[in-house]
Amino acid sequence: MLLVQTILVYVLLAAILAGACHLARVKKTMLPLYFVLVIYAAVMGVRYGVGFDYFGYCNFYADIQRGFDSLNVERMEVGFVLIARTLASLKCDTPVFLGVVALLQLLWVILAFKNEKRILQCILLVFILGGTVLQYANGLRQILAVGLWILAVRYAVERKVVQYYALVLIAFTMHKSAMLLFVMYPLLAARKEWVSNVKVQLVALVLALVLMRVNVVQMALSQMDALISFLGYSAYIDAKSKLIDQEVEFGMGFMCMLLTNVVVILHSNRMKKYFASWYITRLYDLYFIGLIVGYTFINSQLIGRVNYYFSYMDYLIIGATMCYGYYKDRKLYWTLIALTMIKFIGNMTKADVNTAMYVFNWQKEYFHYKTYLPF
Repeated sequence: MLLVQTILVYVLLAAILAGACHLARVKKTMLPLYFVLVIYAAVMGVRYGVGFDYFGYCNFYADIQRGFDSLNVERMEVGFVLIARTLASLKCDTPVFLGVVALLQLLWVILAFKNEKRILQCILLVFILGGTVLQYANGLRQILAVGLWILAVRYAVERKVVQYYALVLIAFTMHKSAMLLFVMYPLLAARKEWVSNVKVQLVALVLALVLMRVNVVQMALSQMDALISFLGYSAYIDAKSKLIDQEVEFGMGFMCMLLTNVVVILHSNRMKKYFASWYITRLYDLYFIGLIVGYTFINSQLIGRVNYYFSYMDYLIIGATMCYGYYKDRKLYWTLIALTMIKFIGNMTKADVNTAMYVFNWQKEYFHYKTYLPF
């Protein structure tokens, strides 16, 4: 019963988000999409135990409500704390806090693609069914920064320097790791592709797959403790935390995502040529960097979190490639649909351990399904 509920929640979210995007494109207004975004935020607000950090953020907001400056509050960035304090001052409960954060996370993506709604429609499908929504439900602060970064990249390629640095500054107040983005503007604004040779990309991917079997994590981090601490990841470097060095299962989900990435790379030049957009081109460049870094350091969640600003371009690029396939290559389109659904089915079969199992916060009879999560 609970699994059926979980599947219905995610499928309905994907359907209404994609449907609202289509309606917004037909009616030439963003209102349907904003309305459904509020519904999405409400659903994510009343969740229970979805996201490994769920209880940690609930405890953080409870401390804010009590006016207690605990260590949990002190280690949070000023912008994120400001959001929490503002909501607490308005007597908002935890579901409202979680819902507002979920709304802001996705709002920046929608604004970035508001003039490319046909791409956005596929992006939102991949976002929900491909499992990115689960990752958004986990790292709340840094995902807020990532969302702002996605919009900031558009401003960079349009050479709107003030808007770019304003968004990056706001992102920095959400998560210190965003300081890495301050130096990116000249590279993003340049009218030159970073990666375009498909053969070179495939060779780099193979090399990354070879390197991921080598324990390079500790070597890479040996001289970086001070920087990691400043960026807000100090909690991940004590006692050889598994966030630094962990075992990864190379199962069906891994192979499905690898195949998806290969398909995207093979069609990348045609996709970029079809859209003829420097924004899509630059997102692809960032995606490919994130892909290579992600596979090379696959055993490290710490490196993975630093890599968020690159790796989270994957669902955007997969969505853009899916959209290209719909209009120009139906075999490609259905291949990506099939791979996305396989990943969705995989997430659902492991919903009891990957926190995907959706429980409403009033369904106390199901709370015991979330007892494996850290409090």
